[in-house]
Amino acid sequence: MTTPDDYFFAITKSEPWSGLVNEWNEYNLKEGVDKWTEYGDDIQFRTVSSGDALCWWMAIEQMYKLPEKARDPQFIRFGPNSSVPIHRDPKSLAWIAVTIVGDQPIEFYNMDKEKLYETTYKFALVNSKQPHYCDVKGEERVLFRKIYTKTSYETLLHLLN
Repeated sequence: MTTPDDYFFAITKSEPWSGLVNEWNEYNLKEGVDKWTEYGDDIQFRTVSSGDALCWWMAIEQMYKLPEKARDPQFIRFGPNSSVPIHRDPKSLAWIAVTIVGDQPIEFYNMDKEKLYETTYKFALVNSKQPHYCDVKGEERVLFRKIYTKTSYETLLHLLN
């Protein structure tokens, strides 16, 4: 039987860096460069390849001995008009994210799209191969996120525990 631990883990041993909000504000991504055009033009991605946010993330990687250090984290903005359906991420196995703006819950589903679990988070590991969805409810949502394309959710969960 599937349990929430199979697809979601709240990271509580470490606190997200409070300066992430300021870093996000400096990026000013309201007119972001990369858009997930399949779901409209209100979703932006920006890779973080320098600055204090990257330094904080590198400290987290070192603390937990996280793999895939060559891939930089990114800010992702889901605007109030964005709408991404229930999905499994096509390129990642898992991701670790900090919620910067918004408190909308993430919902998890089985393969038949029946809802299994719903939660909000500040700092978490997500199994991106488990169908999931977040209704932005007409409000902005911003994440600071690192995706993992070669490392399984289970391996990351072990490292974070």
